[in-house]
Amino acid sequence: MAWAHEVATYGKGKTGAEFKIEMAGSGNPGRIRWVAQVESMAIHEQVKNKLVGDPKYLDLLEKAADLFIADSLVDEFWWSA
Repeated sequence: MAWAHEVATYGKGKTGAEFKIEMAGSGNPGRIRWVAQVESMAIHEQVKNKLVGDPKYLDLLEKAADLFIADSLVDEFWWSA
């Protein structure tokens, strides 16, 4: 979990978006996700673009590569109603 918090803290510092860490309450207990609520898809794109090309962010992900199962990562968009 320390690594997940490190990623969330870096993401907030880089983008200004608040990232929450969520863990699975059922099913596979090893799943985690980061959730950031933003006001529009345009802001989402800005946040994403600031991170995906950022060398330090990519280094943080690489640092924990052994924690992930190949081809198991999923990006999802959720809307509040």
